[in-house]
Amino acid sequence: VARRRSEFRRSKRQERLHLVDGLLVALLDIDRVIALIREADDTAAARESLMGAYELSEIQARYILDTPLRRLTRFDRLELETEREQLNKEIAELTSILESDKKLRRVVSKELAEVSKKFATPRRTQLRESDGAARGAVVPLEMADQACHVLLGVDGTVGRSKGAAPPRMYEGLRTRHDAIATAVPTTSRSDVGLVTDLGRMIRVPVLEIPELPDESDERPPLAAGLDVGEFVELDGDERVVSVVSMDTSGPGFAVGTEGGVVKRVAPDFPPNKDDFEVITLKDGDRLVGATQLSTGEEDLAFVTSEAQLLRFSA
Repeated sequence: VARRRSEFRRSKRQERLHLVDGLLVALLDIDRVIALIREADDTAAARESLMGAYELSEIQARYILDTPLRRLTRFDRLELETEREQLNKEIAELTSILESDKKLRRVVSKELAEVSKKFATPRRTQLRESDGAARGAVVPLEMADQACHVLLGVDGTVGRSKGAAPPRMYEGLRTRHDAIATAVPTTSRSDVGLVTDLGRMIRVPVLEIPELPDESDERPPLAAGLDVGEFVELDGDERVVSVVSMDTSGPGFAVGTEGGVVKRVAPDFPPNKDDFEVITLKDGDRLVGATQLSTGEEDLAFVTSEAQLLRFSA
């Protein structure tokens, strides 16, 4: 639907641009245009004269003839040129969207987020245990606290590995058609934090995250994962950029923003909150990355859009 609609909008703007170009040609030599029309025996002859004199298409010539003379002489050249510039800009934007599946998906995602925000209603009931307490994550008491890794894909898919070390298929930036953005070591009975580009961190129990297939499976590693939207409620175009450990005994994690702000976040997370702000952003700024620290002595490298590398000590 979004593709067909974009194609329809582009074709309408292209049709209007074609007419505006014809009007500008006529406007630049309006006296001769009027003379050609008056000298013609009929409408067909006038149309042929305009097409031959100015290399106009039949559609452009017909539009000029269908426009009342009083309107034709009152057209403002500056307004038409401004309209032409705007039409060219909109056509270029629509063409860019139609030529990129990524941009098309972004348009759809933004529109669906607006629909969700406009029509969503709060849940009217709350799931509770038999004793009246709010339902939390279901953690089997007999399950051991096993070491694992929580992985986040660049497309927002999240999952956890079975073992303490990520299998070989998770190594490297891109393997088996999956791009892994973050791999954080943790345990199955712990919590991890999903860090968003609005500077929020949302606590999620590891056990709620789906377990990924082992190395013997032929599917891509994150094929059994789920979108982060299944675990957290995001605002509009907000997206999760990283996963971090909630281990309060560790050195914490570091974040960086689009505006160039860097910050180290200490692991003193409130135990009674599941959603809190890890950095206050200025208007227009976005958090672009967050990385878990192992010792707190690491060097952090930021690569800018102009290919500059900025190095900081954690």
